[in-house]
Amino acid sequence: MSYSLRCKLWSRRSRDLITCCWRRYSMVQGSTDAATSFPLCGSELDYTLQSCKNNLARNTELYKKHDEMLSSMPLASTRKGVLSVPDRIAALKDKDAYFLQLSEFAGMKMPYDKVPHANTLNVITKISGHPCFIIASNGSFKGGTIYPITVKKSLRSHEIAQRNRIPCVHLVDSGGAYLPLQAEIFADSNMGGRGFRNQAVMSSMGIPQVTLVCGPCTAGGAYVPTMSDEAGMVHQLGTIYLAGPPLVKAATGETVSQEELGGAHVHCSISGCTDHFAGTELEGLEITRRVMATLNIKKNSVQPPVPSQAPRLPHSVEEFAALIPHDELEQLPVMEIIARIFDGSEFQSFKGCYGNRLVTGFARLQGHTVGVLANNRLLGVEESLKGTHFVRMCSVREIPLVFLQNTPPDNEFLSSHGNDGLTVKARAQMMAAVACSKVPKLTVILGGSYGPSSYAMCGPALQPNFIFSWPHARVAINTPRNVTTAMSQQTEVYQCDNMEHITERLQLEEEAYNTSQYCYDDGVILPHNTREILSFCLEVCLTYPNDNTTQFGVTRM
Repeated sequence: MSYSLRCKLWSRRSRDLITCCWRRYSMVQGSTDAATSFPLCGSELDYTLQSCKNNLARNTELYKKHDEMLSSMPLASTRKGVLSVPDRIAALKDKDAYFLQLSEFAGMKMPYDKVPHANTLNVITKISGHPCFIIASNGSFKGGTIYPITVKKSLRSHEIAQRNRIPCVHLVDSGGAYLPLQAEIFADSNMGGRGFRNQAVMSSMGIPQVTLVCGPCTAGGAYVPTMSDEAGMVHQLGTIYLAGPPLVKAATGETVSQEELGGAHVHCSISGCTDHFAGTELEGLEITRRVMATLNIKKNSVQPPVPSQAPRLPHSVEEFAALIPHDELEQLPVMEIIARIFDGSEFQSFKGCYGNRLVTGFARLQGHTVGVLANNRLLGVEESLKGTHFVRMCSVREIPLVFLQNTPPDNEFLSSHGNDGLTVKARAQMMAAVACSKVPKLTVILGGSYGPSSYAMCGPALQPNFIFSWPHARVAINTPRNVTTAMSQQTEVYQCDNMEHITERLQLEEEAYNTSQYCYDDGVILPHNTREILSFCLEVCLTYPNDNTTQFGVTRM
């Protein structure tokens, strides 16, 4: 072989070797992974089926009821020259920024009163480019009075803000606690004073606390601005004092006006309780926007590794209405639901042939890879072990988790066959894995949320970053019929003469809107909005740096 021919062959081999190495390097760097599609899932609905027609009719009525209940809780301002809470939020947030209102049905029909939205609007949106939590009291309803449910909703907002490191903006317009219910507001560690502690702790963690006083800030409410990093105050609207003019008059005989006692001039010029003087509400809101622009807060890049794509299958109101079964206790078509929520209707199954009551696998949400757990029945031994494996694996890979929960009543495992130690032990392992995992966790209760399986599927007690319910959801230990049957068989414990009344009460208590009014979730959402809401929540969870390192405890084998 001639020298020139050997050189040509060597040059070709070198070029091929370099090309091969470059391809392998690209795979390691993720360029090939970024283009990899997951398998398609789901199928098109046949609207001619009678079951689809029945579902569509029933669910359309249910969704209409949802909108009617929201419209029955107006938020318009009843005070001349004062902005309503929605108007304040609109002026504060970035133009065209998406906003998510949490716990809309809180306080809807409490035993002590109807308290629309729990008398506070808690919204996540963007201000000066930063995702922020706005906690705005509603002074147009009974002077912004704080009820027990107001405290509970606010503390849940603090919990979400702290877990996701979201800056907080407080728009204070409140006359203080509702005194007839002071025993339910004041004394315990998870009552009113907890909010002040939360502000201090979040500030120490580098989570900014900003307040605008745009109304009365009376009694305990006076500590909200004074425990904030920065605070502004609106002239002739905002006031801060522990006791108002009537109490001062009663205690000392002194007559003093609100402005003299605790107006903006006093606290911006003399006491130093607030930092920014605003002549009008709009000026105060603009000052607050400028304050948020100075935060200099570190943020992660939330640019998705893969371009987002809409689900291949329709995800309209009608599509979900026709898909969800008429009977709440029926199995939900979870793969069809997954196909209408996640990018491209694609899903990479994990352990698809094992523990079939629990679907686990990977999907993408706005380009971000997420681990999906969707149960359609009770979690047995296989399902619990499968779930434990999957949750731990996603935690190690720092992949966010999405739980789609549909847990029927626990009748099967009440039998002598199902009520064994293996089931309890396996479920306990999954609960421990979910509880200890520090990756973002988003939960949607699709249908039933009964018994211990609901804990393992990241119910409220397991503290997900966000948790929502569909209107079809039912949350309880067991169904009303099973509960009353058990009660009638234990006459030495339960003295019940009117089982029908108890059944009716239990049926009402397990409904999604009833559980949501007590803030057991972050809101009842319509199925066709699920993708949009989960996408926004995931962006919020990923925006600010957080420690997602997970340490698991002892596992009983």
